[in-house]
Amino acid sequence: MIGHTYLVVNKNLQPIVQILSLKTKKSKNLIMLDRDGTINRDFGYTHKLSDLFVLNKNLEIIKKFVNNDSTVLCITNQSGIGREYFSEHEATAFNEALYQELQKYNIPVEVFYMCPHTPESKCLCRKPGTLMIEMALVYSEVSTSRSIFIGDSKSDLTACNKLGIKFIKVPKNNI
Repeated sequence: MIGHTYLVVNKNLQPIVQILSLKTKKSKNLIMLDRDGTINRDFGYTHKLSDLFVLNKNLEIIKKFVNNDSTVLCITNQSGIGREYFSEHEATAFNEALYQELQKYNIPVEVFYMCPHTPESKCLCRKPGTLMIEMALVYSEVSTSRSIFIGDSKSDLTACNKLGIKFIKVPKNNI
């Protein structure tokens, strides 16, 4: 386990990659999760630890897809960083707390991929761009046919459609 360390590769409009744990065995399936509105309540630019509320009904849906053969990753747009509403440190601290909370539900998120850019930046990582998902596929060494994405938004669906990945829509903020 790498623990609460992260690697920042957001030079030249790249996403932030926060590694919280690593599996020792190869996975057969890849489960990608959107963050705000899917696994935790979306308050708009959610980053405060006091705003960390997991969405129990959505977590129950997610748990149906997670097993010992799964790699679970989070793919999230966090333009609040680029807008300077909150810092990268605040975002990664929120992810670390969310990681701990998800452990209680047996949802082992290994890596958080965050796009810190605003829509105006025209980066390739911000969903519906596919760069973060493509990076997740390389990291996990799982094909698109063995991957699913669980999210709540049209941008999630659009990114998945571009790559031929199965998309499962959950209700936004489904408490």
